[in-house]
Amino acid sequence: MHQGANRIFKASFALNFIIIVLCQAVITLRVWYLFPRSRIIRCIAITAYLACASITIILAAYYCGAIESFVNTLSVDLDLVSPMHPPLVWQIYIPSLFIHSFLFSLKIYRVMVCTDSLGNMPLLQRFLKEGGLMYAFATGSILYATIAFSMTSPSGLRSYLSALLGEFSVAATVVAVCRAMLSIRSLAATRHVDPAWLLNHAELSRVNWTKGYQEGEIRVEIDMDRNDDIALVTRNWDIDSNRTLTI
Repeated sequence: MHQGANRIFKASFALNFIIIVLCQAVITLRVWYLFPRSRIIRCIAITAYLACASITIILAAYYCGAIESFVNTLSVDLDLVSPMHPPLVWQIYIPSLFIHSFLFSLKIYRVMVCTDSLGNMPLLQRFLKEGGLMYAFATGSILYATIAFSMTSPSGLRSYLSALLGEFSVAATVVAVCRAMLSIRSLAATRHVDPAWLLNHAELSRVNWTKGYQEGEIRVEIDMDRNDDIALVTRNWDIDSNRTLTI
């Protein structure tokens, strides 16, 4: 392979794992906020992420030389013809597969036991609202890359190269994380956050309020004399804060 193409491959190979590790950090941070009252789960999630990220980087650096030697035997157009047998490096994605599966199982557990912010939604609807489908897809893509890296026979060389370039696994992981980040507004409004943090604390401290029956609803009790005239608004929807105030 040409020297310039070799440099591009090295940069792409390193960038793939950097992106995956950063995306896993975002998912770990998401799990951190899902369990605000469980210090043990938080510590386990952080420890598991740091361990898996470190092992992933170490394995990628260890196998980089063998992978580079194999790639150098390919032609510039990657015609899938190489005199060298591809190295067996499926272990690289094992830490990523573990941390994705572990964090995904924590999200599923949280969805199943959550009753505060998700209300009485059906389990499947809770799963979809939490972005579980996208996270499951990302975990499946990591599993695919692990299997593809074990296909070192000539017939499986195309799958091997697709995992080597990281197109599918990286794209699926990035899309899953971006899905959650792009809906950050709904995360703040509905994802297991106490309503006291969503409105001005000084204003809320002046009134007696309780959670309503519907998602995002606050009920405020007002003490008044019978002779006082006041215009009561039964329901007022605030578009900016995505919140309902019932008086």
